[in-house]
Amino acid sequence: MNLKISRNTLAEFTVILILIEANYWALLSKVLISDIRFTVLGLSSLGAFVYLNRKIKKQDIYLLWILYIAVVLVNNKELAAGTHLNTLRIVLCLSIVFVGMYSEQWIKNIPQLIVLVGCFNVLFTWLFFLNNGLYEKFIGLTYKAYQPGTYYGAYGYRAGIADHYSQNGTYITIVCLALIASLLSDVEKKKKRIIAILAVISIGALLLTTKRAHLMFGIAAVILTYYAINPAKVFQKTFRLMLVVVILLIVGPVITEMIPQLGDTLLKIQNVGTDSSSLTRISMWTYAWQTFLEHPIMGIGWFGIRYSSLASSIVDATTGCHNIYLELLAETGIIGFSIFVISAVSSVIITFKNIQLLNYDEEYNAYRPVLVTSFAIQIFCLIYGLTGNMIYDRTFHFYIICVAASLSFYINVVKKGRTRDEKYV
Repeated sequence: MNLKISRNTLAEFTVILILIEANYWALLSKVLISDIRFTVLGLSSLGAFVYLNRKIKKQDIYLLWILYIAVVLVNNKELAAGTHLNTLRIVLCLSIVFVGMYSEQWIKNIPQLIVLVGCFNVLFTWLFFLNNGLYEKFIGLTYKAYQPGTYYGAYGYRAGIADHYSQNGTYITIVCLALIASLLSDVEKKKKRIIAILAVISIGALLLTTKRAHLMFGIAAVILTYYAINPAKVFQKTFRLMLVVVILLIVGPVITEMIPQLGDTLLKIQNVGTDSSSLTRISMWTYAWQTFLEHPIMGIGWFGIRYSSLASSIVDATTGCHNIYLELLAETGIIGFSIFVISAVSSVIITFKNIQLLNYDEEYNAYRPVLVTSFAIQIFCLIYGLTGNMIYDRTFHFYIICVAASLSFYINVVKKGRTRDEKYV
C-alpha cells in the first residue's frame, strides 16, 4: 500500500473517532466506558503522528496551541480532584492539530465525514417527531429517563438521541453548516441538488429542537461566511445591512438570557419546562466575573468553576457557566484567556486567507468545501461560546477539527506556495 495513502487514511480515521465521540458520547457511555474510547482515540492519534513522523514543525500558530494545552493542564482542578476524563478528552482532541501538520490531503473529506457521522441526529429527530412511540422505546432501552428540554417526554424529538436538547441542537447545527458551506462552495449542479435537499431536512430538524441560540448563531455564521468567500461584496450596501443583522443575531440570544421575560415573550415554546435557565446562567456569569476579579492573572485553575464549593450551590454550574470567555477569565485569568483568544482569532484569520487564495487560484478548488466549512463552524463555535460551554464540552471536537484542517492547508499549501504531488490522491 502506498505510504501516503496510509498516512491520510490514519488521519481521517482519527477524525472519524473524534466525530463519533462528539455526536454520540452519551449513548456510547452506555456500552463502552470512556477510558476505552479515549485509549482507542489516543492510539489512533499517536499512530498517525508517528506514521506521519518527524518532530513538531516550528510554526508560531502551533506554539499557540501548545501553550493552550499548558493552560488546560496547569493548575487543573479536575486532575487535582483525582479524575481525568474531560482533561484527557480535550488534550486528545487537540492532538489532531499536530497530526495534520504534515499533509493537507486528509482534510478534503471532512465536510462529508461531518455530515455522514452526524446525520443520525437529524434522522432520529424527525423519526421521533413523526412517531413518539418510537421515542418512548428508545428511552426505555437507553437513558431510562426523559432528557432535559423534552418536557418529560412530551417533546422527545427536541433531544433526539442526545442526552440533552441543547446538545442535539448543536450537533444538528454543525451538520447544517457543513451542508450550507458545501452549497456556497460551487459544487457540481447534480451534487448541489442533493446537498440542498439534505440542508432543508437538517434545517427542519434544527427548528424542531426549538433552540433559539443555535438557530440565530448559525444564521450569523452563514452570513459572515458568505461575505468571507465574496470579499468584493463587503463594500456593497447590503453588507452593512447584513452586519447589523449579524450583530442582532449574536446579541439577541445573549440579551434574552439576561432578560428572561423578553425571552419568554419572544419564544415561550422553547422554554417550556426550562424557564429558570436564564436566571441560573446570570448567576453563573456573575460568579465567574467576581472570581476573575479576585484572581485576574492566573485564575483559579482549569475546571475550577465546576469544583468550586460556592458554584456547586448554583444549579447546573457543574457543567460550566455557559460563557466560555467569562469562564476562561475566571479559571485561567488574563494569561489563559489571551492565549485562547489569540489562538482562535489567528485560526479564523488564517482560514480567511486560505479562502482568499481559493478565489484567485482554481488549482486549489478541491479544498474549497472544507475550508468554507472550517470558517463557518469556527465562527459558529466562537459565537456560541457567548452562551455555551464550547471549549469544555463536545462542541470543541468539531471546532478543533476545523482549526486543524485550516492550519494543515495553510502550512502545507499557502506557506509553500504550491501543492504537494497529488498522484496518490
